[in-house]
Amino acid sequence: MASIDAMTDEDVRRAASGSPHDAERLMQLVTPQVSRMVAARLSPRSNQWHAAEEIVQESLLALTQGLSRLERQDAAGLRAFLSRIVENKVADRLRKQQRKPGAITGGHASLQDAVGRLTQTGRFEHVLQASGVSPRTAAAEAEQVEQMLTALGRLKDEHRRVITFAFFDQLKTAEIAEQMQISRPAASMLLIRAVDALRREMADSDTAPPAEEEHGP
Repeated sequence: MASIDAMTDEDVRRAASGSPHDAERLMQLVTPQVSRMVAARLSPRSNQWHAAEEIVQESLLALTQGLSRLERQDAAGLRAFLSRIVENKVADRLRKQQRKPGAITGGHASLQDAVGRLTQTGRFEHVLQASGVSPRTAAAEAEQVEQMLTALGRLKDEHRRVITFAFFDQLKTAEIAEQMQISRPAASMLLIRAVDALRREMADSDTAPPAEEEHGP
């Protein structure tokens, strides 16, 4: 299955130029990652798992509508733009739920159900493989992902956000710093502390969380 890792700067430029074919291909490349980005942000909100697919579709629509206005027409620029879109769409959903608790329905969905759907959209390479874990079966991968998201959901907000930006959104340190409105050194140190916190949360399982990676300047 093609993934966002296969996306090139030229793919982004062609899609942003207005080519329907290239825009459709770009959506196919980014959809698996958008699913993972949404999952990470919903990890502490077990009562919102049923909304994941709806948020994914809203995010993809916003990306399609915003492609022509993309400031940085390259792969890194698209990732940063997509990160902001998903961040806003999840926040919008949670705000609506807080204002009108009974207005948004969708039934109950468990983390296990959601993981079953998510692992069909592509592997969680940047989360699982970074930890040295390479599940050999779909069932093993689903178990690893479920453990990861459960642990992620227990972290405090700033730790969960920096891990989400680094491993799910695949942002570089400078982009993480911009998103969190902190300095680059502060972002690097926060990521180290967050990964350590995630390790502690997962200490009871056989799966280690992502080892800290170099995310570039």
